[in-house]
Amino acid sequence: MDIDKLVKQRSGIKAKLTNFEKYIAMLSSSKFISELQRIDLEGRLSKFEALYDIFDALQMEIELASANPENEYVERNQIEERYHSLIANARSQLRTSGSECKGSKTGTTMDSKSENQMVSRFR
Repeated sequence: MDIDKLVKQRSGIKAKLTNFEKYIAMLSSSKFISELQRIDLEGRLSKFEALYDIFDALQMEIELASANPENEYVERNQIEERYHSLIANARSQLRTSGSECKGSKTGTTMDSKSENQMVSRFR
């Protein structure tokens, strides 16, 4: 496959990292995350975790086709560092929200800004 096409596909994966990063940042800005947000995060995390195998196979093709594989190794490292950091952050959010839910009969509260952002996604 043409290396330019492979790099474009990798750019699509990087865009998914950015989107997940923005979602995690939005959750982190809330004092608490609601049960709905926790369930949403679990689903997104599951899909995001599956992205790694796709990235790894694609990156391997790029490295093999590249005239400068050293540059591609650097790119791999940067993407992997970002990926693993986002995974850790998401898992931490889930762990924290799980312990908050255990301490409350009704679960956690959602501030109005987060609630509006969540609701606007489904409109």
